[in-house]
Amino acid sequence: MASKDGGEAPSDVQLFGYARQALAAGMRNLRGGSLLVPAYICDTAVDVLPPLGFPVRFYPVNDDLTPDWTWLDANRRPDDTALLLVHYFGFANDLNRAVEFCRYASMSLIEDCAHSFLSQHEGQPLGSTGAFGIFSYRKILPLRTGAGYYSAGGLEVPEPLPNRSNSNTFVIRQVLKWAIFKSGSATIRRQFARAISDEGRVEVVASAAIDPFSQRLMSRLAPRVTRIRERRRQNYDGFLMALRGARGISFMRPDLGIGDCPWAFPIRVQKRDELLNTLRAEGIGAWAWPVLPDILPQQSFVNEVRLARESLLLPVHQDIRRYHVDFIADVVTAWGVNNA
Repeated sequence: MASKDGGEAPSDVQLFGYARQALAAGMRNLRGGSLLVPAYICDTAVDVLPPLGFPVRFYPVNDDLTPDWTWLDANRRPDDTALLLVHYFGFANDLNRAVEFCRYASMSLIEDCAHSFLSQHEGQPLGSTGAFGIFSYRKILPLRTGAGYYSAGGLEVPEPLPNRSNSNTFVIRQVLKWAIFKSGSATIRRQFARAISDEGRVEVVASAAIDPFSQRLMSRLAPRVTRIRERRRQNYDGFLMALRGARGISFMRPDLGIGDCPWAFPIRVQKRDELLNTLRAEGIGAWAWPVLPDILPQQSFVNEVRLARESLLLPVHQDIRRYHVDFIADVVTAWGVNNA
C-alpha cells in the first residue's frame, strides 16, 4: 500500500480478506511443528489455526506486553517451529530481542502487525523483519475487508480465492455503522451492537482475497495514509496530556515513539466494564480488547487474563478531533473521581 522506502507497510504484499487468513497461508510455508503465541491475544487471531492442522502453544507476556523471554528460554521445545510476535496497538514490541531469540532457537519469527501497518521500527516498516508479516488494513481504514501478507525472504503463499462480497450490502453496512458512530446514541448502539460485533467472524477458514470494493477504496485512500498517521499520533498525544493524573486508570503505553502509529489509546482499569458502560452511555466508541481464545488454558495464564479484563481502548481514529479527545478525557476523569 505504500513504499518500503517510506517506512510504511511494504507495497509488494499479497492481499487477503482478513489477517488470520494471511497467517494461516503463511504457516503453510513453515515446517511442521507448533506456533508459539502470546496468551494476551484476540480469539479470532489464532482459533482458526488448530482446525487447519497448526498446533498452538501459548507463552506469557510481561505487564508491558513484551514476551516473557525467561519463560520462553526455559520452556521452548524442539518442535516449536515459529514465534508469533504481536505489535500491540500500533507499537513495536521488542523486535530486536525477538530476532535474537529466534536466531539462536532456530525458529521462524512471524510479525503480527494487525494493529500496526503504518508503524515503523528503527526506520523500517513493521512486518518486514521476520520470516513474514501480516497486516490488517481494515483496522485503521474504513474497509469491510483488507489484510496483507509480506515476506522479506520471499516465502510465497497461494493466491487467495476471489471474494464475491456484495458491494451494495457493504456500502449499506458502512453507512449504518457511520450513522451510529456520529449519532452518539447509546440506544442505537446497543440495538445494533450484536450485528456489528459479529462482523469479521465470517470467511475464517476460506482463504478469500480482499473484496473488490474494499480494494478500490484502499487504493483511493493510499495517498492519505501520511495524514492519517499524523492525525492518530496527535490524538494519542492529546490523551497523554488530557489524562495525566486521572484517577483509577494507568497508561499501557505512556509514550509515543517516532515510528509509532497508534491503533487505539490503551489503558488499564480495574473496574473496566463500569467505565466502558459510562463511555458508551455518552456515545463514545471505546471497546474492550481482547476476547481471549477459547483454547487458552486460562488457569495457566492468570496475569494475561487479568490484563484482558482490565484493558480498555479509547479511540484515536483519524476523524476524531482534539475537542473529541478532550470530551472523552473529561468523561474518563470524572468517572475516576467518582468511582476509583
